[in-house]
Amino acid sequence: MSTSGWRERLGFVRPEGDATEQAEQKQLLQHEWLLLMARQRKRTPIPVFLSSLVIVAMAGHGGAWLWPGAWLLLMVGTLVLRYQVLGRLPEMPGMALTRRVQWAVGMNLLNGVVLAVSLGFGADFSDYERMVQIVLLLGMCAGSVASSGGHVFCFLCFLAPIVAATCLAWLTGFGGVHPVRWQDWLLSVLMLCFGFLLTRLAAEVYRVFSESVLIRRQQLHSNRQLLQALRQTEQAMQAKTRFLASASHDLRQPCTR
Repeated sequence: MSTSGWRERLGFVRPEGDATEQAEQKQLLQHEWLLLMARQRKRTPIPVFLSSLVIVAMAGHGGAWLWPGAWLLLMVGTLVLRYQVLGRLPEMPGMALTRRVQWAVGMNLLNGVVLAVSLGFGADFSDYERMVQIVLLLGMCAGSVASSGGHVFCFLCFLAPIVAATCLAWLTGFGGVHPVRWQDWLLSVLMLCFGFLLTRLAAEVYRVFSESVLIRRQQLHSNRQLLQALRQTEQAMQAKTRFLASASHDLRQPCTR
């Protein structure tokens, strides 16, 4: 299948019209997506921080708080940096729009990589604690569908490190610390399937978002055309009224020979 075919299956909306109109639509979608990311960034830090606290509490139950504490500081720094960067990106005219989108994607990638690092603590976890960690990470992946605005590439940059690190950890027995069982293989397959379903869901979310932006743009264009036509009609009616008034005045004047 061609690249454009895969893009359509993933839910990307292809701009219509000539090259100029397509460029305008692409810039509009990028700007609206950055605005959405700026709004959504406010909903991410608290759930991620609380989930990180749970992971650190499980990792430090044996008294070894150094590495879990360092990771928590790294996680907090990442959340603060992401919050600040995403909040400023929509209003940075000195930076190209495409570059700003790349920065937003990079923030999601950084967030996913830091969360994936927490799987290194799994070697000291019990089976129950590892499952709790997996549930927390999968919950954050599901929440990223909304926090990334459904942007497929941005979402994959968050999802891929977590899914890859999870599958690698379980299929290697967390570095050989635990024996690999058939349940570990099954869990890895389920993780991949869950990631694929979330990706399709993100694509659908972004498709609906893109269509709503383009429809709103078309409505604004139609409203401007309607307003212009209404003004022209009013001007024509005023000209007609003045003409009839003038003609009526002339007809009422007495005829002179």
